[in-house]
Amino acid sequence: MIRVRFKALCTAAVVAALALSASPAFASGPATTKKAPAAAQVPAETRVDIPLSAAQTLADAQKIREIDGRPVVAYRFENNEIVGEFAVNGPASVAEYLNDFDDRYGTQPQVVAAVVVMPTEDAKERFTSRKAAISVPAQGDAFVASPADSAKIDAMVAERQSAADQSRSAVAPLAEPLPTWKPNTADIQIKRFGADKIFISQYYNWNGSTAKTANLSADDGFEAEVNAWSWEPALQSGIRDGCNLGDYKDWPFAKNYNWDWEVLVIGNSGIGPVASNVGAYADYNDLSDQCNRNSLAIGLRTPQVLPVRSNGQQDVMFNITAPRGKDDFGGISGLIQPVNGTSCVLTPWLSLTDCMGLTNSANSPRYTLSTDRAWSAPTRCWISSNFGDDDPILYISGC
Repeated sequence: MIRVRFKALCTAAVVAALALSASPAFASGPATTKKAPAAAQVPAETRVDIPLSAAQTLADAQKIREIDGRPVVAYRFENNEIVGEFAVNGPASVAEYLNDFDDRYGTQPQVVAAVVVMPTEDAKERFTSRKAAISVPAQGDAFVASPADSAKIDAMVAERQSAADQSRSAVAPLAEPLPTWKPNTADIQIKRFGADKIFISQYYNWNGSTAKTANLSADDGFEAEVNAWSWEPALQSGIRDGCNLGDYKDWPFAKNYNWDWEVLVIGNSGIGPVASNVGAYADYNDLSDQCNRNSLAIGLRTPQVLPVRSNGQQDVMFNITAPRGKDDFGGISGLIQPVNGTSCVLTPWLSLTDCMGLTNSANSPRYTLSTDRAWSAPTRCWISSNFGDDDPILYISGC
């Protein structure tokens, strides 16, 4: 792959001067955090994972279409190396998804729960009455997924790591960086996937010396997001539920609902049995978002437990396949931000997408791309290195 700096660094003196100015100077911009601490953000409904009595293939699990009269909206899978969800009304059929999953990871999803949406009060009653421990009878034989294909995973990670290594700033920092939770490198890819899908992949790397997830506050998780902005004139003002168009969620080039997603957790040998421990979730809660923005985000409740490789580094990859929106193109931006999980302890019946971030985090976000750059997608791929303080590198080919 050929990659060049979208905006070349001129001299060490110029970079040094910029480093002294307000940071992060290159890849950031006005904060576009997904959530502000506010009780009003607790929704009327929440997503609930209903466990299956035995792990299932997706083909068998999808025979369960409703639970207690509530339609199933997704199936959650937890393999040793990969965790995620398949959306019932998402962009792919079961057969298409299984084929893509096998191509990408060399295995099949191991479904452990069906996801339904219910009123928040019903979710609370279900939790407090201990109904949450009641599983749904499996529709097929118990299924144990084969390990992911290590060769495929290694090749996928090596490609992203190579891109990250090539992007590291040649200019030495002014001082030894302080310990941080922020990943030093982010590699973001937004691509058209067939005629009606958008594929968004985020890869993050921590160097293991100054940067590691263990530096994050114990009660914080984080959410990694890519924002799709619509240029539709009627949507340039307002916040959700006050938008001028009723179908505002359908306008940006990628829809923020009914998407399939996976989190790939990378251990010392390339893959490891820790994926379900990180508390991965799709962040569908967009109650405070602007009318012209769809924020597609995946969160980790406990990123502190991400494995450490033998060289001290950490890596994680988030993949989203979203339905295409009405716009052919749109603006883009992105960041990875800490979100406090205190409310999840106080309201454990809420899904992570609804309870994370309702209380303040003392940590600051790490930007991957500013709206000020006026980049558009799809297709667009870039690398943000040096904790977001370097210019992002735009893929010229191979995206």
